Amino acid sequence: MKWMNVNVFFSISFFVSTIANAGMINVNCSTNPPGALSAAVSSALPGTVIQVSGTCNDAIVITQDDITLIGSNTTNSNLATISGFFPEDRVTIDGASRTVISGFNIEKGLFAIVADNNASATISNVFVRDNILGVDFINGALIKVEGTFEIRDSRAFGLQVLTGSKLVITENATLRIKENFLGSQISINSTLFATTGSSILVHDNSTIGLSVNTGSTGMLFNAKLHTHDNGLDGLDVVSHANFEIDGEAEVISENNGREGVSVDNSTLNMFGFFSTVAGFPKLISNGNTLNGVLVESTSKLDVGRNASIIAKNNGEAGIALDDGSSAILKRSEIVGNKGKLKNLSHFDEDDREKNGSPREADVVVSFASRITFDQEADNNGDVVENEVGLALCDRTSLSRGDVSCKR
Repeated sequence: MKWMNVNVFFSISFFVSTIANAGMINVNCSTNPPGALSAAVSSALPGTVIQVSGTCNDAIVITQDDITLIGSNTTNSNLATISGFFPEDRVTIDGASRTVISGFNIEKGLFAIVADNNASATISNVFVRDNILGVDFINGALIKVEGTFEIRDSRAFGLQVLTGSKLVITENATLRIKENFLGSQISINSTLFATTGSSILVHDNSTIGLSVNTGSTGMLFNAKLHTHDNGLDGLDVVSHANFEIDGEAEVISENNGREGVSVDNSTLNMFGFFSTVAGFPKLISNGNTLNGVLVESTSKLDVGRNASIIAKNNGEAGIALDDGSSAILKRSEIVGNKGKLKNLSHFDEDDREKNGSPREADVVVSFASRITFDQEADNNGDVVENEVGLALCDRTSLSRGDVSCKR
């Protein structure tokens, strides 16, 4: 047993005894004894609102339903803070329902926030920084983001949503994931859903920005995902995963160190079923070191009604299909890219540079893959064609539509 100063012990005991049955608790970590916040949380009854100010060097565990934690200030620089001297989990929601955490900096933990065992919570205006492992939502957790939720400077991953959990970015909310080692992953039959007016901003992470993998689903409805300047891929959809975009949704992936978007043994659907604006939903993937969009290992890229893709100035192809994959493109502008079809044995003379090397291609289709360049009429009935600089297909692939694929 760790012994504490007797005066501190009795101070905490008296503090807890005075708040255990209260509907509203005030915890000022600048004046209350150390451990006051965790004591208040552990003693709180369902429905308790805990108003917090100052910097709390503490680690709290929430097991009761309907607990609300509210920081005392409204600006990022002056929020109440949950911190500590040792890398413990700062906030754990263990099976509790309808937790609310609003107005905090949470820092210097092993995990900043863990939600486990079918926990549910709403997080708003919370800034997670300088933790080892960031945020972990696991085992059926349901988390809603309101206002702003920022996760940065994690030494490992910023955000994990695992094992049947669900993360919902509510209307006009912002999720920002930046400057972590691994940005974020939605994994093992979990779900990411972003709704009207919301934004997911994923940038300057050392490796992958956002990965949706292992049977999981990501969906944007009238929402925006902007992933840029990550060390490897901007967006990965891999291992039997599904990413769906509808309405006036937009995915922008720029200046990433590998692929802008990588789809591997998975599906990327741009439905456009609920779209009312020509060109949306939209995928923009420009200026990435390798391909703008790489679709491989029997994956599928489907651009539906009204939807469009823009892929420009990537270090390899704007769109690359390989290993039995397929794509349907509409309203697409794919130009200024530098893709090459490997092991191509024959080129027409027009498809060679003066030195005999193959021309740089915007679309590359190989190894039993197939592509459809589909014309679509706009709202006025005028046909909108795809704009593609050069498409190259190897002899095992199939193509059709308004763009001629060179072989």
